[in-house]
Amino acid sequence: MLCPCQSERIYTECCQPIIEQDEIARSPEDLMRSRYTAYYLKHIDYLYQTQAPETRTEHLYAEIEAFANAVQFINLSVLSSQIMTEHQGQVEFIAKYIDHHDLITMRECSDFIKIDQLWYYTSGDVRFEKTKINRNQLCVCGSGKKYKRCCG
Repeated sequence: MLCPCQSERIYTECCQPIIEQDEIARSPEDLMRSRYTAYYLKHIDYLYQTQAPETRTEHLYAEIEAFANAVQFINLSVLSSQIMTEHQGQVEFIAKYIDHHDLITMRECSDFIKIDQLWYYTSGDVRFEKTKINRNQLCVCGSGKKYKRCCG
């Protein structure tokens, strides 16, 4: 199976070892891609653990879980990735997901911090665009089927 992060690599050689903590994310982009994949596959524990410790709120786990279970991620495009200092990085990306028959295009510039050799997500500047999905249009997931017979 190709990795959901759209890297064109096999999942078992891309995000799976990072999500299962057999390997560490070597860059903010690696962490962001693995977090996207974790949302796609609903690995809530990993998402919570890769949130910067100082930004974890009392209800964060439940919020991550509710969001991940409510939407269906379908596409990721990385626009830019940079390591600004030894301990800070940033990744800009576009993620698309389906939420209640709407296609949501989320553009985010995410901030990451490195603590004890591990990268963590801290925050992001996010913009959303919402488009209603027609039941008879081709599915936004790219399957070639009508939406009503695919993701709808």
